[in-house]
Amino acid sequence: MAKYFICFALYTFYWIGTSTLGNALREYGMNTFKLFPYTVCFVTVQFLVGGMLLVVPSFMELNTQPGKWKFDYKKFAGAGIPAWYLGFHSLFYFIAPSITIPSFFHISISLQEPMLLFLGFIFLSSFYKESE
Repeated sequence: MAKYFICFALYTFYWIGTSTLGNALREYGMNTFKLFPYTVCFVTVQFLVGGMLLVVPSFMELNTQPGKWKFDYKKFAGAGIPAWYLGFHSLFYFIAPSITIPSFFHISISLQEPMLLFLGFIFLSSFYKESE
């Protein structure tokens, strides 16, 4: 139980710290009109790591079990790849603005943050141990 409380406290401090840093980067971006790479990449990494932190308690418990580490490709391909596209969609504009993406592939920017959380969660939860 103490492990979950410590993880919750660390998760809370992580979001407070990264939100403060994110606000400072957004203000810098508004003052200089340069959102890329600092603000855009920071938001991407912030939510990706946040999703991974959600899995840490069960990952620590799984680490104590005997067996070989495996990666569930089906789980990641079915849920992780669509989440990867939806999460990183906004970066395509900044990295390669000359590439035109068909209009039916455009998504709302409001989907980026939940999809990055989901991607971090799916990525780390795709690892498992197979008993020998």
